[in-house]
Amino acid sequence: MKLVLDTVPNHVGPKNPWVLDPPAPGWFHGTLAKHLGANGNFAPITDPHAPPAAYRKAVDGWFANVLSDLTQSNPLLDAQR
Repeated sequence: MKLVLDTVPNHVGPKNPWVLDPPAPGWFHGTLAKHLGANGNFAPITDPHAPPAAYRKAVDGWFANVLSDLTQSNPLLDAQR
């Protein structure tokens, strides 16, 4: 038997209590009321000529406009530090 484990460590679900009450400032890229929406176009991530706004939307936007994007550059969220 083979098993595929698909995890997404940079989002939390829309009903997670953190969405309305984050544990710390800067926990997410934006807020429920004001955030970038990721449009599903992830080509800018690998395109060295992509405009910065397109790259930022792909990596910092809220997936499907509902899954809040965790700010992984925040030292509180970086398990490697």
